[in-house]
Amino acid sequence: MTLPETIREKLEVLLGWLLRTLGGVWRFIGTITTFPPRSSWYWGDRNSMLAWALFNTVALVRFISPLQWWKRLYRKDWSNRSSSKRPNFHALHTERYFVSVMIVAVAAANLFPDALKYSPFVMPVVILLTIETIGWIFYYLFVRNFVEPDYTLYHRAEYFVLLPVVVVAQIALLSILYESPMVNVFFAIFGGGAGEDASPQGAWELRLLGLCYLALIIGNLRMMYPETRFKQTTVFSIIGYGDVTRNRILPALKALEVPGRRYDVMTDELSNAELGEAALAGLRVQGAPPAQIEKQIKAQRHPVYIATPTPSHMDYIQLLADEGIRFVVEKPISAHTSEIAQLKRRAAVLFKDGFAASYYTLEKSLPLTYLYNPHRSYLKYLEFSEGLPKEYASITRELGALEAARIEILEGPDRSPSHDRRLWTLDPTKSGELYETFIHTVTVALSAEVDLQRSNLLSLNVGTFRNSPKKGCPTLYSAVLETPGQARIVLSSGKYMPEASCRRSAEFVFSGGRLTMDFNAKRLDIKTPTVEGHIRVRDEYQCNYAVSMSLAMDFMQNGWSASRFDDLDNQLEALSWLVSSSPFHTQPPTLYDDEDVERLVQPMDPASQTGVLL
Repeated sequence: MTLPETIREKLEVLLGWLLRTLGGVWRFIGTITTFPPRSSWYWGDRNSMLAWALFNTVALVRFISPLQWWKRLYRKDWSNRSSSKRPNFHALHTERYFVSVMIVAVAAANLFPDALKYSPFVMPVVILLTIETIGWIFYYLFVRNFVEPDYTLYHRAEYFVLLPVVVVAQIALLSILYESPMVNVFFAIFGGGAGEDASPQGAWELRLLGLCYLALIIGNLRMMYPETRFKQTTVFSIIGYGDVTRNRILPALKALEVPGRRYDVMTDELSNAELGEAALAGLRVQGAPPAQIEKQIKAQRHPVYIATPTPSHMDYIQLLADEGIRFVVEKPISAHTSEIAQLKRRAAVLFKDGFAASYYTLEKSLPLTYLYNPHRSYLKYLEFSEGLPKEYASITRELGALEAARIEILEGPDRSPSHDRRLWTLDPTKSGELYETFIHTVTVALSAEVDLQRSNLLSLNVGTFRNSPKKGCPTLYSAVLETPGQARIVLSSGKYMPEASCRRSAEFVFSGGRLTMDFNAKRLDIKTPTVEGHIRVRDEYQCNYAVSMSLAMDFMQNGWSASRFDDLDNQLEALSWLVSSSPFHTQPPTLYDDEDVERLVQPMDPASQTGVLL
């Protein structure tokens, strides 16, 4: 049977009016209280009837709260004065409200309790305020976390500090309702020594209320109590027990007076003699297969200093980045094209908790690094001559345009690989001289803001020492570049140099002055028309690797400050440039010995035959 058209139309109109009216009422109620979002009770593709009932009941209880109506009037009043966003009802207003309720309720319950029960107006108000206090506690200490997932507080203590006031007010109100002294109501709710006879009659609901409050208080304390902040452990592990660890890292730690109990060394290659020697020296060195080292890293979660041969760097970097463990890695980060490309793409993720160390830019040429990047983390390692302006940008501005530069790291046999020391560093398949030493000249140039990416490679000499223990592998590189500003840049590194040819220094000639960096003395001399002075590494940090290790330990213990203070950006740019410069990889090396090595080292002045500045 179908309804006549006219009746159906009237029913539709009536239904529409009812729905519109109910919608208006519902929206008005929503201006007083906060209804739960659908996501709070609709989970996945199913809804929860109990969650819907609970959250909406609490919302309706808050609708009858005088405090909520005050909020509504306050916001409406202030919104009429301004066109800005909804005014904030600060916690201070809530505190004033409940303190007032508490004072009035406590006074009424203690001064004239018998007179209240005969007033037809007081008891409904007492019931209303009691319901309000119960609803307030459950909402702000429990329900709000479920129905307002994006709410924020100014402080952890906001609202929670008000709990004792609300509870006291509630006890006073219940005291009036139960016609029982406040102390008896308190013991009925929270338990204690008042005894059964002193409790209000039928007080099981008060005991249940007390259990709920106890659970809420413990839960909120656990969630809101300010977490104690702990510094990162000062213990760390060193992976690798080769030349860098033995002759650089460990002596630097000793010079810095770092107790041996703060670190241990793990390696996958360790003879019995080496193990015994380390034990006699008081070192904690452990030999274990790579799988065991990886397992121990995950279990201990100590910061890690990666001092292994270059080919294994990326495996450890990926492991530590995945585990969220802080780490320091020696240069070069990698010497393989595919890994370098991956580093460029994922550096922000892989090095979120990683520190790229550099023996030159972060130590031997730290004064030059600081001149162009005056990071506060470097300050404690440096001393400055009198007369240098504190605004270092003024020095670089006064220097003017770069006209020429020479960066040389030419080292003798005592600083070169041998059959029993770092021989693998000459092998291009593992890293080679290009990525082990020549890269330092590149990172130093980049730290002085030399634009290598857009520079032209004018000439390149590649040499191999005639008596090198690794036959056929390059041991010398000397490159001449021209920047977009037509400055001539000479970068040279070499091993097995005769004593007369050994030098480790850099010189930058500008239109308005020059910079001279002595890598051995760790000193930068500055000369401009108005400034003449120097920046040098302090005496207490002159021990090799002392600055590098101190910076690394600061990072391992404290993490990053507002900005990085490692060499990651320079290294990634240097690696990218070296990989993309094919002559460095394709040009065959020329044999050299002590007598003819200087012919391969190119001078900064093309008219000079010595490589020494004119």
